[in-house]
Amino acid sequence: MLAAQCISCVKQGKYDENVLAYLLAYYDGPVDTMKLLWKAGKTFGLETFRLEEKIMLTVLFTRCSLSGTEEIFESYWKNIGKQHLLKAYGNLMSYEYFVRGKKTGRAVFAWLEKEAQSGELTETAGRLALLRHYSEMKKRTPLQEKIARELLEKYAQAGVKFPFFQNFGEDFLREFLLFDKSFLEYRTDPAAAVWLTYHYELENGEKSREYRESLNNVYEGIFVRSAALFEGERMVYTFREEKKGTVTETGEQVLLPGERKTGAENGAYGLLNRMSRAVLDQNLKEAQSLYKDYREQECIGKQIFTLM
Repeated sequence: MLAAQCISCVKQGKYDENVLAYLLAYYDGPVDTMKLLWKAGKTFGLETFRLEEKIMLTVLFTRCSLSGTEEIFESYWKNIGKQHLLKAYGNLMSYEYFVRGKKTGRAVFAWLEKEAQSGELTETAGRLALLRHYSEMKKRTPLQEKIARELLEKYAQAGVKFPFFQNFGEDFLREFLLFDKSFLEYRTDPAAAVWLTYHYELENGEKSREYRESLNNVYEGIFVRSAALFEGERMVYTFREEKKGTVTETGEQVLLPGERKTGAENGAYGLLNRMSRAVLDQNLKEAQSLYKDYREQECIGKQIFTLM
């Protein structure tokens, strides 16, 4: 009863430090109300640790009212909060960011980076969220470059690739042989089965036969297919999804080789394209030099991606 009366006073802006201190210690209610109390407590410079833990536990249990909790998480982290709660929150927010595309505050990425630096970042959601965050940065610190390279290497060795990998600079693309790759991505319910139907078309209108293949669920309903196209070639494709007997299909879409990143000319397919042009131009010396580069890159690639 007393807590309810005190909360009413707080909502009306009629409270003092004593009322606030009581509520910070004993109030337990809706998350939005606890957020209001937390902000007021911070304004007065009062102890908020106990309320922060209540908020963390509530949002982790309900997975609701996540908006505006990053600064509460940051305060709880700086106040040496319980590690298992920090990990659970970091993983939840990473999932929301990477899978559901929701915005996430800088505090979460700062915590993920600290975990990665100490070798404690083991959850897939956290690793992918941090890696995607790095890929969106215009400039990275040496530490961030190091962490990004380590994570990319792990996924490259496992044969796992996402379209955003190509947002990294040319050094990364060259190191992980991503120059000449284009990616198709389809997001849906993880329980769905997804097929890709496609054919290739040349500039002269010639078409290949039609292919159909099932796609692997790379992570939580994110289906990815990589493709490498020659110059003058394009892929025409559709996605087909089936879930609980219901089938949906996208319209035709087109993937062009021009969508590859700058530097693709130095990748395996880029070298093959350049060899083809050299032969057509009767520049055999250039073709031989390019063939040597292609064979060298092929040998290096086999060494890099041999499973340990």
